[in-house]
Amino acid sequence: MKRVIIILAFSFVLSGCTGITKKFIRKPKENASQVIAPKSEYQLDPRMVYERHFVFAKVWIDEFRSSVDSKSRKRQRESVEQAIRNLEILNDYIPDDYPEKKEKLQGYVQKLRKIYSDLEELQRSRLPLTRIKNRIEELRRDFHREFLPSRQSEEFYQSLIIR
Repeated sequence: MKRVIIILAFSFVLSGCTGITKKFIRKPKENASQVIAPKSEYQLDPRMVYERHFVFAKVWIDEFRSSVDSKSRKRQRESVEQAIRNLEILNDYIPDDYPEKKEKLQGYVQKLRKIYSDLEELQRSRLPLTRIKNRIEELRRDFHREFLPSRQSEEFYQSLIIR
């Protein structure tokens, strides 16, 4: 009986099992044909693009303010980076015809960086963060007052550089 089992096992190994090999060998992928769509002539509305990035920057500044309460450094860093990124995108859209607006946006970026570095120092010393929160709130109010989309002229929107 042992001989029969050994002979069957040996013949099974030599002959192979095509069912098992089919299960575990991947079939080659068929090359899918690529569809190349023509470039559309769709134009972005400058007002919509400006409003979108204004809202993004404002929301990330609000998120930074709320992250100060949570004391999550990762959340604080992410919210500051995103706020700065959106402020810089807004700054890229503004043409050189409006140097005062460009300077103010750069000033807000510098203030955000300074507030964040001050926040890191305060967290190490475990002092109250009320002053930091007030500075963030002041920055948010000033940004909102200066760059609110409804306060911008139509001429300003027509001169935006949208890429």
